[in-house]
Amino acid sequence: DGDIWGGVCLRLWRSGRGGEPDTAADVGAAPGTDVYAPVTGTVVEVRPYLLYEKHDDIQIHIRPDGAEDLDVVLIHVTDASVEAGDRVAGGVTRIAAVRQMSAVIESQLAGYTGDGGDHVHMQINTAPAPGELGATGGS
Repeated sequence: DGDIWGGVCLRLWRSGRGGEPDTAADVGAAPGTDVYAPVTGTVVEVRPYLLYEKHDDIQIHIRPDGAEDLDVVLIHVTDASVEAGDRVAGGVTRIAAVRQMSAVIESQLAGYTGDGGDHVHMQINTAPAPGELGATGGS
C-alpha cells in the first residue's frame, strides 16, 4: 500500500512527565551548529525566556506559508540571526545556532547519542491569537 512508509522510528517520551505525546522533536546536534529554518514562512517572534524558570534560552516562532494556523517553535538556540517580520526559506535561511544546554540540564537524548544530548527542540503548535504566543513544553 502506497500510504504506509517502512522504517524505524525512535520515540522519546518526556522523562518524569505524564500526558499525551506532543508535536515536538528533539534534533540532536553539537553546540554551535548552525540551525536553519525548518519551514518557509515569516518569523513571528524571537524572544528570550527562562527554561524551567531558571535557564536562559531563546524561542523562535515561525508562521509557515500556507499554514497560518500553525506556530513552529524552536528552542535551545543561541546567536539568533532573525527577528520578527523576517522571511525565511526552509532549509536555506540560517536562523540561529545550537545552544549548549547539556551543562545545565540532563537530556533524555543523551542516552541515545552517547554525548551530552545537546539539541534543538522543535514543536508545532496551533497558532495562538496575535500577541499571545505560548511557551513550548521544552525538553
